[in-house]
Amino acid sequence: MSNAVRITMLGPRGCGKTTLLAALDFVAHQQHKVGGYGIESQVGSADLRDLGKIFRRTFQSGRFHAESTNKVIQHQLHLTVTPQGERPWEAQIAGLDSPGEWTTGPEREEDRATLIEELQKSTGIVLCLPQDLPDNREGQAKRAAFSSQLSALMDNTIAAMDGRKLPWGFVAIALTKLDTRFYHYQAQAWERVLEASTLQSLETHLRSEGMVEHVISEIRGKCALPVRFAAGFCSIYGFLRRNGRVNYDPTNEQLLLRVSDRVGDQYESLVPFYYVQEQWRPFQILEPFLFAARGCLPEERRKKSELAPTFLEVFAKR
Repeated sequence: MSNAVRITMLGPRGCGKTTLLAALDFVAHQQHKVGGYGIESQVGSADLRDLGKIFRRTFQSGRFHAESTNKVIQHQLHLTVTPQGERPWEAQIAGLDSPGEWTTGPEREEDRATLIEELQKSTGIVLCLPQDLPDNREGQAKRAAFSSQLSALMDNTIAAMDGRKLPWGFVAIALTKLDTRFYHYQAQAWERVLEASTLQSLETHLRSEGMVEHVISEIRGKCALPVRFAAGFCSIYGFLRRNGRVNYDPTNEQLLLRVSDRVGDQYESLVPFYYVQEQWRPFQILEPFLFAARGCLPEERRKKSELAPTFLEVFAKR
């Protein structure tokens, strides 16, 4: 098809790449809308469909049981996306889910070759950066290791292309696991996320990561086309529609909104699954893919709107 795109997901182990894809597939088949867009999925890989089933069970139990990906899995999604008030458009998304440590260890050679082959054909990248890394020496070491691995991976891909530069045009930086950063704001969590999602705040936050600007500079230098970057917080836990809280209880590492027999102020008691679906508000699980596919950004809306603009182009050459 003329508007087919290929997208590769990259990110350290445990950053939520697999779960983000599962959430997107779940929404496409169960709710058919997210973030102001209508969304349908006609074709999904068997692996991703299994993940969608796991995702449903997650909301029934309230606890995630996902394990880190230990192999390269290619997920195919044929999406029909309908922005509000606009004509629908289609995209074939080939999301390549991979282990975090793709450039280390001889046992990864076959997976690494598969990933490099896909990167040669990708025009968009979704770069997942987890927000639960500690601000200490351990966290800094993990960020430095990922930066080094990504640089080596790009060099290996260019070498496999006989020195030709990468074809990437759009890189979406998905700041995953926002729950750990904002849950303590309780009912003000939604407003706090919006405040942290202005262009100035996002760029300041990305600079504080200590490696993002370096990665962006390297990507720009190794791509054949001018590359656009956009960033925003993402969460598959999402928010509670009724009070704006992050849908996460860090004490028990469970969702606040779930089918449960526990009675209390924080938990719903024996609610039907459709109610969980209605009250669950995932946060920007589609936007990274929209940008990586077509350079699409959410149209501007007022801050109080549920669809306020929070996925923004960053580090543009001004």
